[in-house]
Amino acid sequence: MKKLLLILLFIPLMGFGQYDSNKLKPKSIEDFNTLLNNAKTNNKLVIISFTTDRNVNTPSRVPQSGMMTENFAESMTDLCEKCDMLNKELWNSEEFRLLKNFVFIEININYPLTERLFTKYSRYVKKIPQVIVEVANNENDIVNEGLDIRSPILSLNELEYLNQLDFTQVYSAGTDNQKIGEAYRELHKKNDKKKLYKKILELSTKHFKRALKKEKNTINQLNLIYNLKLKGSNKKANKSLEKLKLNRANLSDYENKIINKIEVD
Repeated sequence: MKKLLLILLFIPLMGFGQYDSNKLKPKSIEDFNTLLNNAKTNNKLVIISFTTDRNVNTPSRVPQSGMMTENFAESMTDLCEKCDMLNKELWNSEEFRLLKNFVFIEININYPLTERLFTKYSRYVKKIPQVIVEVANNENDIVNEGLDIRSPILSLNELEYLNQLDFTQVYSAGTDNQKIGEAYRELHKKNDKKKLYKKILELSTKHFKRALKKEKNTINQLNLIYNLKLKGSNKKANKSLEKLKLNRANLSDYENKIINKIEVD
């Protein structure tokens, strides 16, 4: 039975173009979305590496939108060198292969699939190679907007750190922006590199803002103020709390709990 389960888990990966020990190379948007769903099901982050073929003479399928044309033009001569460096010093390293909490997707800019993905990630992909790390919850939650490809060692350190974080509660929150915001905030409070990964708190704030836009209530306002406190903006948080002029006797236990954290933490 165990062998059968392992086979069934591996079969979905067989259709994604090429598959080696650590890279998944989808050949269609459907393949790409299936990989994101796989990451979501297993509470994993997604590493998306935008790269190109080793052969510099291969015509590049640069999107017709004009995006990245300047960066592409000035870097085409050393694209392969940088991509090869990443492969050799990062992706093929034993240290990276030990990281199990990622789904690693490689997107080749020479393939037709690229153009639609560039549209989705145009805000982040400004050059090639480019690497981003995303939470696969269909909320456009980018944890890292671009690893420093100039230093594979630093990139590996960042990935090793992210590999330790548990995003289960983020995924479990579904599409509930308040719960997603709370999950990110708890993740931020637990991690020991808050300055390095302030992005996690930013994602929390993003979802609380979405929740407030959907429903302007006290709890959503308090959650945003508490995040200001965690960000280090103590005076701004205290002033924002005063402006609400809340009667604590009329508030829920949860709302009072958040206020206590704003005043004490």
